[in-house]
Amino acid sequence: MLDSIRFELEPRGIKVSVVNPGFVKTPSPIATASRCRSSCRSKPAVKALVKGLEQERREIHFPKVFTWTLKFLRVLPYPVYQWIMRRATRGRQLAKEAALHE
Repeated sequence: MLDSIRFELEPRGIKVSVVNPGFVKTPSPIATASRCRSSCRSKPAVKALVKGLEQERREIHFPKVFTWTLKFLRVLPYPVYQWIMRRATRGRQLAKEAALHE
């Protein structure tokens, strides 16, 4: 969708950047990144965002390991991608359900 918008707006001098952040460690008590191995701290995340905007990148993503893994998974056939993602998120779903029943 954003590519369509980009192609429509670029001739008018309007740049479109897509930002795909992964997990970012923040001081927020509700941050989920503290449990994620492939997360980045907030300062490097801000630097990546600012650098990408300054360089007028079409896509800005971080942390690289996390976002490249997701990009790789998207080239797999959809049933395989769906199976992997469901397996990866199943533990969190079960934990949420258990917490609701307490």
